[in-house]
Amino acid sequence: MWKILIPKKIAYGENAAKEFDYPENALIITTTESKIYEKWIEYMGIKNYHVYDKVTPDPAIETIETIKNEFDGKNISCYIGLGGGSSLDVCKYLSKMTGIPKILIPTTFGTGAEMTTYAVVSFDHKETTAG
Repeated sequence: MWKILIPKKIAYGENAAKEFDYPENALIITTTESKIYEKWIEYMGIKNYHVYDKVTPDPAIETIETIKNEFDGKNISCYIGLGGGSSLDVCKYLSKMTGIPKILIPTTFGTGAEMTTYAVVSFDHKETTAG
């Protein structure tokens, strides 16, 4: 048997990111620099949040473990992956690992990372796909 797992909810269209109801005390995970993600956060109206902006392309499991440890005990309500495939993949993996819900917001075009449950993560500097 084959299964295709997709997100429970998909919001799209003009102003979808702006009109979405974001929970407080979220952890925003991104690859972009502050002058870019701050504009996105302001546009989306997210309040009372944390940011982890050190995700690199082809993220390693060590990055995910670092984020998990750094924000453990801070009662994170959800993870928000903001950016391209790497930040979305880290967000998906963390959500699966911790049971904390996720919101994926692609700001680039092409990967489709927001539409699957799969994440590409490097273990011992070798890429692995986890779902």
